[in-house]
Amino acid sequence: MPRALPSSSAAFVLRQMMGVKLTKPEQLALVDCLVHPHRTHLEIAERHGIDRAHLQDLYFDLFTVPERARAAQNRSK
Repeated sequence: MPRALPSSSAAFVLRQMMGVKLTKPEQLALVDCLVHPHRTHLEIAERHGIDRAHLQDLYFDLFTVPERARAAQNRSK
């Protein structure tokens, strides 16, 4: 029977994204990165109208080095 609750990894992603003030294009680009891992950060950033380096910083700060999420939050203020 399928579960209606998100998996722990989905919960992690949601917690990380909710803990930082993100614009709508940033949110969509980050989700795009997770859903389409074969696409480059440049391709995704251009698609959503944001800077590639900024998207890459957000992605790595939030998802690969979560303890740096506070730094990302401070940068977005």
